[in-house]
Amino acid sequence: MGHTVPKLLVTFAAGGVGYCALETLWRGRTHPSMALCGGTVLAVFTKMVRRGGSRLGLCLRGCALITGCELLCGLVFNRDRQVWDYSRLPGNFRGQICPLFSALWFLLCIPLCGLCPLLERHLALLDKRGTGGL
Repeated sequence: MGHTVPKLLVTFAAGGVGYCALETLWRGRTHPSMALCGGTVLAVFTKMVRRGGSRLGLCLRGCALITGCELLCGLVFNRDRQVWDYSRLPGNFRGQICPLFSALWFLLCIPLCGLCPLLERHLALLDKRGTGGL
């Protein structure tokens, strides 16, 4: 068609696929709402990384972003607790989020701090070459 796919859309898709893949590896299943959550998180986190800051600060903000997105998706899509249920874990909020998984999201942000710029560079190279159209 001659048009390149917007970088934001590709980043969103990569986040959706990545989040679902991680969840499937971790739990053996996922839910379509997790693609929405993962896509949103990667798109926003990539912008956060681009703006810069310390790795600790980025990981803390990323942890808050993922936890918040998980809470929002949980309150909308997980009312019957068929997607996930943290209610047996200490410090949980309505079974939707908990400190243990927030800590895991913090750890996930460590490699994401390096992967986000790589993804952006790759997309920029594809765009320069004129091969970014799908």
